[in-house]
Amino acid sequence: MGVAYYTIDQASKILQLSESTIRRAIKKGDIPRAKFCGKILIPAWFIEQGFEKGEIIE
Repeated sequence: MGVAYYTIDQASKILQLSESTIRRAIKKGDIPRAKFCGKILIPAWFIEQGFEKGEIIE
């Protein structure tokens, strides 16, 4: 079984975006998020789906 969620730091490295860009996109609702133990987590399906479609978050 693979990874279910990524932290903002991990997602920023995978997507090659700054953490602030990811936080802004989360705030706008462009990136789904979950919270666990006070940490914001991004679902792995969202990141994998973006790579499959070749989409880039701006």
